[in-house]
Amino acid sequence: MKTPIFRITTSAYNEAIKTIGSKPAENGGIFLGSSPDIITEFIFDPYGETTQVTYSPHTPYLNEALKKSINKLYGIVHSHPVGIEKLSGGDKTYLAEWFNYFDNDFFFAPIIQSARETDFKIIPYVIFRDGTVRETTLEVVPDDYEPYLKFLEELDNTVSRQDVTEIEVNQPEILESKSVTHEMESLQLLSVLFGVMDNFPFKTLYHGLMIVLLGSLFLMLLAFSPGLHYLFVQLLKS
Repeated sequence: MKTPIFRITTSAYNEAIKTIGSKPAENGGIFLGSSPDIITEFIFDPYGETTQVTYSPHTPYLNEALKKSINKLYGIVHSHPVGIEKLSGGDKTYLAEWFNYFDNDFFFAPIIQSARETDFKIIPYVIFRDGTVRETTLEVVPDDYEPYLKFLEELDNTVSRQDVTEIEVNQPEILESKSVTHEMESLQLLSVLFGVMDNFPFKTLYHGLMIVLLGSLFLMLLAFSPGLHYLFVQLLKS
């Protein structure tokens, strides 16, 4: 079964911080929502039996609170001492009993590290009916979460329509095309500098300038080299 994301509204998240997150370890409460997709309500258990290493929910109080709520139970949360960030064997055994009284396929069972003792932290777990426990993803969403969920749905639909394999295959070709373009630009620049562009007026001007330059150099050599001047005269006479 796919691991569900632990999505919780901002107000429910803040309520957990103000209560469990601000008290010593081994305090707890329950999470509720209209569906398992979004936790919208947190109920703190002020009457739970606690020690330094155990928390036992006060079920009469929680059952009464659950009856008054329009939401359904989707999780139980409690805090652990500093450094203990996993569900204990006793936690798993106790949570497994909940499936005898509720028809849920799973329950969220986060562990909290209280700010009373260390930096506040929620480690989100989910326990399935078959006893499997997995760590999941925590996602805090706005209280007005419907536009947010609609955005996520549209995003998922957009991604699902894309051919990921095609994108991965074409990416190197895109990069290679850019390299070729840069090489062509460099060649065109060299062509301008050395006069080899396929441009007739430019080639004519270039050749004319080269003839004038070479003629000037030859005349300078004749003027400043008597021996070369004499040889050139003799060649003309012959």
